[in-house]
Amino acid sequence: MNNSENNWLNVVSIKEFQSNLGLNLLKEISMVSKLTREKLNPLLFKNLELSLDSIKFSSNVISIAYDMQYHYSNYNYSTLRDENNGCIENSLNEYINTINDIKKYTRSFYLMYNRRAGYYLYPIVKVFDNLTELKIFICDFPFDALADIGKTLPNLNRLELEDVDLIKSITDTISESDIIFPPKLSYLKIFQVQVITTTLLSDPYEYLFNAK
Repeated sequence: MNNSENNWLNVVSIKEFQSNLGLNLLKEISMVSKLTREKLNPLLFKNLELSLDSIKFSSNVISIAYDMQYHYSNYNYSTLRDENNGCIENSLNEYINTINDIKKYTRSFYLMYNRRAGYYLYPIVKVFDNLTELKIFICDFPFDALADIGKTLPNLNRLELEDVDLIKSITDTISESDIIFPPKLSYLKIFQVQVITTTLLSDPYEYLFNAK
């Protein structure tokens, strides 16, 4: 009999085979079988990263706004706004639909280098049911979203915010004392974070396409 041709995980599950083994040996084999099965489970990816630098969609408002932020002249976004009825929901959904098939496998999500567009990309994190790690880097981020993060992502145990602008409107009354962190959070990194109040949030296009 050729050992390489046998599936030993199936062999050790046969009752006749188990009946001829001692209890201690059977426990050891059971443990080895369990560890083997766990190692055979594929690791699809360590984390999922969304950066508009590398992920682009044509005619996507958020993607266009990101590309235009490096231009010195102001972009005439009036036509683009009219075509989309002043809404950016379809553009956001384009990104959400892209990750729809892998969201259940995602435990770690990085939102990186998206600057102003990060403010409107944040709702993407709500589609991940099992998220345990979130990193925001060089992005604008809704201050009210941070305040509610303990409710939105209750399973989060690791949170990093670096070079982040926490954005709120002039009518927001949220303060740092209102922030509720996830109950399972064991690691928190906040570095170079500032709170900015703006009058532009009533118009997503004005906020996205106007330089700071």
